[in-house]
Amino acid sequence: MNDKKISLIRCGYYHPSNANWSYHIWLVIDKTGARFYRESFGGDYQMIEKQKTNGIEVEKLQAGIGTDTEYKWSAVKQMPDLESYELNW
Repeated sequence: MNDKKISLIRCGYYHPSNANWSYHIWLVIDKTGARFYRESFGGDYQMIEKQKTNGIEVEKLQAGIGTDTEYKWSAVKQMPDLESYELNW
């Protein structure tokens, strides 16, 4: 994989039962490997802009066709926020 390119793949969501918003689940693939992240309220756009200013290209993709996978809170609470993404995690 190119050192200056990141793949950002939307994989699913988690919707809290007592909220009118949801987390989106993203898989980030870069030169160091792949990792899941959670995001809400436009964090993907913030991450993309941050990477662009660092000269890194971000390819934004969707995983599959149809309904997104619904994740459980036990998995989502362990995921870091997408806004906190750094290339060398």
